Amino acid sequence: MAVAIRTWLARLRRDSSGAAAIEFAFGAVIFLVLSIGIVEFGRALFVRNQLGYAADVATRAALVDTEITQAEMQAKVHAAFRENDAQLTITFTTETAGGQEFRVLSLSYPLTLLIPFLETETVTLALSRRI
Repeated sequence: MAVAIRTWLARLRRDSSGAAAIEFAFGAVIFLVLSIGIVEFGRALFVRNQLGYAADVATRAALVDTEITQAEMQAKVHAAFRENDAQLTITFTTETAGGQEFRVLSLSYPLTLLIPFLETETVTLALSRRI
């Protein structure tokens, strides 16, 4: 019995009929994970650029009209942001630098990732502009 098992294992070790399928499986998994990662990075970069554009629109409006209200700036941000703006968080603060007071517009957006099996399914994208 033991000799038969050893003979079978030796024959199995020399057999290479499924080697190409196994090598393809390893390569395909690596390629698939890399492709999904590239797509997710591109999507995150696209949403980050949209956040930047929306903040720039509101910043330009505040520079042109110094009496603009926060509600008007929020409306401009929501109009310029093309993603789901219900999840967009807009914060206004003030800070002093060099003896001048600035208004600071901060935007944050939770980006839901499409990659399965990750512990964190959202990544928060954030930026701020000093006006």
